[in-house]
Amino acid sequence: MDKASISSSHCLKRELNVPNEIIDADKALDKHYVPTRYPNAWSEGSPHEYYTKDDADDAIRKATLIIEWVRKSWELLKRGRS
Repeated sequence: MDKASISSSHCLKRELNVPNEIIDADKALDKHYVPTRYPNAWSEGSPHEYYTKDDADDAIRKATLIIEWVRKSWELLKRGRS
């Protein structure tokens, strides 16, 4: 299988040993990128009509999980180089 056909999440997991919990959070957030960013992504209405506060809260929790994992990983890398 060539690299172009492998998903970015698969590459992250294989190359960086990213935990499944982080990969799943990444995949969930990816689904929100286009429809929340572009007003014409839906056939009618605007993005705010399709998303709830619970959707936003869940996305924030997932983003926070990813950010915390990156911070911890970065700290481990910095300690390993000093």
